[in-house]
Parts: sequence; C-alpha cells; structure tokens
Amino acid sequence: MACQDDAPCRLFGYCLARCAPDDLACGVRCRSEHPKVDGVLASAATSCIAKSCERACESVCGGYVSKSPTCTACARKSCCAESTACSTDKDCAALMACERACSAVDGSCLGACERRYPLAVTAARTFGACLDKGCSKDCLPADFRCLQDPLPDLPPTGQTFVDVGIRAIAFIDGTPWAGIDVRACRERDQACASPWASGKTDAQGYVKFRIPEPTYNGYFEFQGAGIVPSLYFWGEVRRDLAPWINVINQDVLDLLTLNITPPKPGFGHFIITALNCRGITAPGVSYELSPRNEAVGAYLSMGLPSKDAPYTDGSGFGGFINVTANTGIKVSATVQPFGTQYPGITAFTRPGWVAYVQVLPPVR
Repeated sequence: MACQDDAPCRLFGYCLARCAPDDLACGVRCRSEHPKVDGVLASAATSCIAKSCERACESVCGGYVSKSPTCTACARKSCCAESTACSTDKDCAALMACERACSAVDGSCLGACERRYPLAVTAARTFGACLDKGCSKDCLPADFRCLQDPLPDLPPTGQTFVDVGIRAIAFIDGTPWAGIDVRACRERDQACASPWASGKTDAQGYVKFRIPEPTYNGYFEFQGAGIVPSLYFWGEVRRDLAPWINVINQDVLDLLTLNITPPKPGFGHFIITALNCRGITAPGVSYELSPRNEAVGAYLSMGLPSKDAPYTDGSGFGGFINVTANTGIKVSATVQPFGTQYPGITAFTRPGWVAYVQVLPPVR
C-alpha cells in the first residue's frame, strides 16, 4: 500500500506486473521508463512479493532485475540463491536499491547506504561477490562494454598523413603553457634522435604537426619553458588527433609526490589517465606496470594523490613514482571490480622525466 500511495512507485509496479518472467528486457525497460521511482520504497514491495508470494507472482530468484538483460540472466543462472537471500530480506533489498543510486566509485554515498542498513551488508556483499565472480562480463557498466565488444575500425580515410594539434595546459589550473619545445618521435627511437617533426607551443599553448604517414605509432617529447621534461604516449594514432595535455613544473611534481615517496635520482615517473567508451575520463580503473620494480603507485582522490585509494576517481588520474628509466614498460588498466582490462600500452621514461600515458578503449 505504501508503494500504491506513491505515484511513481505505483506506475513502476504496474509496469513490472505486465512483464513475463522470461522477458528480461521488460524489467530493464521499466527501470528506464520510471527513473524517478523511490528505489527503497519499490524494493520494499518487491521484497515482500519475493518473500511471501514468489510462486503466485512467478517471481524468479527473488525478482532481481539489473540494468542489463544479460546481467539479469547471468544473475539468475549463477547467483540465484544469493539473489533470493538478498531480495527476500527487506533491508538487503533496500541497501541494493540505495547503492544503485550511487556512482560505482562514490565511496561516501555507498558508505552512507551501508550505515543506513548495517544488518544487510553481509547478504548484499555475498550477492555482489557472486556477480563479480560469475557475471563480470555480463554485468559490466555500459561505459566500459566496448572493452568486451569493440566496434569495428572506421574505414581508412585515404590520407597519407596524420595531423596532430596539441594544446599544452598547466596541470593545476588549466592555463595555456607557451614556449614549450615539442617533437614527434618515432616509436623505436627512444632518444628521439630523428624526430618526425618539431615545433613550439604558441601563446595559447598550441602546436600542430603533420606526420607524413597514414598511421603514427610514436610518442611526443616536451621540454623547456620551465616544465619538467615529459614524454606523451597515446598508442597507435590512425586519425587526426587534437588532444590537450597537462604539463607540470618542479613545484607541482614535488607537491604530487610529497605524501607518496621522495623521487630518486636516476628514475623517472608515470602519470596515467584512462578514458571510457564515451571518451571521458574513467573512474574505477586501477593501473599496473610490468615490470614494476621499485615504483610506488598512487591515485588522485579528492584532488590529492593517495597511496590508499584503490583506483581512479572521476579525474581518471593515477601514476607511479620512481619508475626504472630507459626501459620498455607495459601499462595495464583494469576496470574494478569487474576485472575487465583495457588493451595494454608500452611506454618508457627517462631519468628525472615524466611519462604521460593515455589508456584508451579499442579503436572505434
């Protein structure tokens, strides 16, 4: 009756009631068509049905419905007992509904849900662990699904060159950085002894190159104008590229490493960012180096570097201090907690230099 007395909940309930037990897409459609429904209020009604009216209402595995039909199907197949145990517990169902309204990496929001329903945490985590273990592929968020099912490559442009326009900005406040010497270097030319092209950023921090090849798989070198010398890696470039890049001076590097570990002479450093399938910085991604050796990892959290953060926040930034210099190192990125990986990229750094690595989804 509480749900009936609330118009969004009542309409959501009517929608679900029309769904056949085997029509998984119907439940997903009901969620998308009624975004304003109070999830906790609706979960109380569905939990009561799962507990007391399962057979009469043809409720399957506690009536769990995710945002994806394939995830719902996997949950029913692999985690039915765990789903039923959570769904028939009104607090566990309410906790899951509360957490669905949070970002997957919003610790404060998720923590508030747990504090609101403390007795349900064990059952909810048991169900969540089952999904992570048995349904990680099917329950991956939409922002990362192109990692599993990449779109085919775009057809060739017919160009015999690649245009690259780079805008250098300050890491802290985003102001343009003029006067930086930039070189486009060949992939295997680690010293950049024979660059493809060179130039200098203008007053707007902008420099443009035309690489006389249809595909560019090199890197870019930045020096001068008061910055920490830097290398930038994007992987294979098949289309015209127009990124903005962050640059830092020594004061900012000292600030970023202050609470992590002191930089050692003879070593370099990595700053890594990942983009999701929508082309924006990706939260919830962890980075690793192979070989890692003595490097100390950290992620940007609430605007500051943290050794304790387990993965990226909304900025997508992470990195490693004291990376072995002049050695090819593979950078891997993993979407947490699903275990899905990005394509790897190999990069290197030089003593006292910073290597910026952009981790991207498969070519689209």
